[in-house]
Amino acid sequence: MDDKELRDQLRKLSIPEPSDTARERARHRALLAFQNGGAENKASDRPWIRTLAWCSGTTAVTLLAAILFLRSTPKVEIDSLAKDRETLKQTEVLFPGQLNALIERDGKIRIELADRPSSPNDQPILIQFKQNGRSFRVLSYSGRRVCVEVNGKSVCFEALVTGDSTVILSGDNFVWNSQNPTALSGYRVEARVLASTL
Repeated sequence: MDDKELRDQLRKLSIPEPSDTARERARHRALLAFQNGGAENKASDRPWIRTLAWCSGTTAVTLLAAILFLRSTPKVEIDSLAKDRETLKQTEVLFPGQLNALIERDGKIRIELADRPSSPNDQPILIQFKQNGRSFRVLSYSGRRVCVEVNGKSVCFEALVTGDSTVILSGDNFVWNSQNPTALSGYRVEARVLASTL
């Protein structure tokens, strides 16, 4: 009698009720194992192992990508953001509570002031408008209303920072946010918080 015939014979047997003795319990378990296709322990019989391995691999790749992304922020960009923050701070000293924005276009900086002083803001923002190699930048604070000329039209918006540092531009006819950026009058818009620590 070979293994296949033995397994077939064992599968035909009825499973006895387990008794209190160890020998009966062992035989009961053996018969159950044979009737259920053998006692082979394969990884394919345990899908949770594949799921665990897949999740571990995905987590490792994600962490590696995050580390590489954070390390890839060029020092030049960090220095530039620090200079932007300092420029805004120094201009605010000259016009306490009145500075709405610094608008840099074609190498010239325009200072936009509020009619009345308001409380100073500690959430500086950089907004960049880019189109076909042309660009201009706006340095402002969260909650300040800024008007810029875009394609010959005056576009006014309020720049707002959320709790998770998402920037929202709320204009008369549009809403833009940094998590789902859309073009504004043909310009690609980029906005970020000029946090004191990057």
